[in-house]
Amino acid sequence: MNSIVKVAPIVVTTLTAMFALFATVTSIRAGEIRFWEMPKGCSWTEKYSNGNEWVSTFVGKRNGAFRVVTRNKVGSRERISTTDYNESGLMTRRVWAGNKWESFEPHSCFGVAGKCTYTYRNADGEEFEISSKTSALGNSVFRVDASSSKTGKFPVDTVRTTHFGLQLSSENANFSSSMTELRSCNLPIS
Repeated sequence: MNSIVKVAPIVVTTLTAMFALFATVTSIRAGEIRFWEMPKGCSWTEKYSNGNEWVSTFVGKRNGAFRVVTRNKVGSRERISTTDYNESGLMTRRVWAGNKWESFEPHSCFGVAGKCTYTYRNADGEEFEISSKTSALGNSVFRVDASSSKTGKFPVDTVRTTHFGLQLSSENANFSSSMTELRSCNLPIS
């Protein structure tokens, strides 16, 4: 069933411009996006405070990883990134248009409940640790405090999650994002 679920726009933000790139499709509920519950072809639209509007689509498993392809919503619909997630639904690698890549080892901690640290690496040779502490503020609402060994403390992020553990919204002092639509996810129309 190809249903469309409209989500009321909520203004929200991510840890910093850099963390916004990490958080496009992240989850807070138990730290994972539940791809094993998600049908192949399920897509969601995110609108960002910088004007970007991107559509991410779950394309299934590739090389043992859950894969999401993100494209511009309007205009050329060019590919923005391809992101891989491990068996637990945590982000491990992202390749941007132009083959710039970034990796998160053992996985990104964004959305992992409690304290967590990972190593960030990218195609430009950067390598540093990012540590976070994620605390529940209510049902599907979380606070993320994070810092890196390179840039110091990030702005505190408040995140809301929705179906499959996808990020519904995120907000901080520098940036915001909100999910505006889910498509082909086999959800009832509400």
